[in-house]
Amino acid sequence: VGPIAAGTVAGMAFDRAFLGTSGVSLLHGFSNSNMYEAEIKKLAIRQSAEVNVVLDHSKFGEKELVSFAAFTEVHRIITEELPQGELAGVFQEAGVEIMLG
Repeated sequence: VGPIAAGTVAGMAFDRAFLGTSGVSLLHGFSNSNMYEAEIKKLAIRQSAEVNVVLDHSKFGEKELVSFAAFTEVHRIITEELPQGELAGVFQEAGVEIMLG
C-alpha cells in the first residue's frame, strides 16, 4: 500500500481483479478497515475489466471505515453462503453474480 503501490496499480490493466473485503452493507457497499488498502482496491477496480470480490458470509451486513466500491462496480461475489434479505435483492438489482465456492 502507499503512493508507490498506487502509482504502479494505476498504470496497469487487469482482465480480472480478485479483491477481499472486510464488509458489505446496504448503505456503504464494499468496505475495508484500512484506508490505504481501500485506495489500492479503488484503483484496481478502475483498471479492471471484471471485478470479483471474495468474502465469507460473516461479512454480509458489516461495514468498515472506508468504502471502496458500490454494488454496481462489482461483477461477481465469491462466497460460501448466499446473502439473505435486502442485501440479496440489491445484488440482484445491480446485476452482481453470486458464485458459491
